[in-house]
Amino acid sequence: MSFWDAFEDGISFFNQPSMDSRRIFQLSLLSDQPLLPDSPCPTDSNCTFSISFAAPSYKCEHRDDFGGIRTYNLSQMAPFGDLLYASYSSFEEDFVGRPLGWNRTVPNNDTGVFKQEPSLWVAWAFNTTLLATVENTTQWNTTYWPHQLTTHIMECSFWNSTYGYNLSYRQGKMTVNGSGVRQDTLMLPPGSVMDPYMETYMEWAGFHGTGWLYRTMLAGNISQKGQQDYVITESDISQTNILDPGNGMPYDEDLGPAIEKSFHNVYLSFLADIKQQSQLFVDMPCEASAHVLVWSYCWNIYAGRSRIWGEGWMR
Repeated sequence: MSFWDAFEDGISFFNQPSMDSRRIFQLSLLSDQPLLPDSPCPTDSNCTFSISFAAPSYKCEHRDDFGGIRTYNLSQMAPFGDLLYASYSSFEEDFVGRPLGWNRTVPNNDTGVFKQEPSLWVAWAFNTTLLATVENTTQWNTTYWPHQLTTHIMECSFWNSTYGYNLSYRQGKMTVNGSGVRQDTLMLPPGSVMDPYMETYMEWAGFHGTGWLYRTMLAGNISQKGQQDYVITESDISQTNILDPGNGMPYDEDLGPAIEKSFHNVYLSFLADIKQQSQLFVDMPCEASAHVLVWSYCWNIYAGRSRIWGEGWMR
């Protein structure tokens, strides 16, 4: 899932997410559903089974105001400002997701060590479709925003989680019948570190890389200035189906579930790529069924008599 800086003492430092991870992220987030793994069902059959695996997830919670490095202010959000959407990470990383303090030229005791994991901050405006009131005219420019908008802010933290899915394959096409994601522990609790000498470092760093990819794709803003009838996007989230591409706003007032599920779909999509070395292949019970084509023959026997023909034969 990641590229590594390897050293002679056998220790490797996180370098950046691998090309395979980037590819799956792009394909998953630009699709309207998870990538589909090949059917594991016996040949010419349908099947249903349950899977469970460990992976990270984001847990989003509403906040009253921005936190972290505070890239934006609440007053910039519509209807008071012109921002419809804004997102950033709680602190800066370098251009491939590494902490800024690492000395990779001459490694020291801090190189390769993660001391904190960024959270994802997201703000958005939602159009209630209710017309602005007389009182609203004293609060914002109702010529620009003739409807009442609600403004929301949330912080999404990164968790070690357990995924569970009930999957069905019918004629080779996968359907998710049920799913659940349980957050177990924070990826990096306050005061903890993740060191290259730790046994779980590579797995953890691979998970961190996918979190960075997601936060990077959601980062930026979408705005609508003045009486323009179009939005200006400076975020790759516009390429996904998380927001309405026409108005730059979410489909539902609570954007949290859509942000969480979109990341869940990425890890479900990882199952479609058998090249990932983080995968394990296991046998598991499943319910299989098949449609058998049975021909039913109906024999109709007609009995008849031709008097003219019969009499001619007798002669």
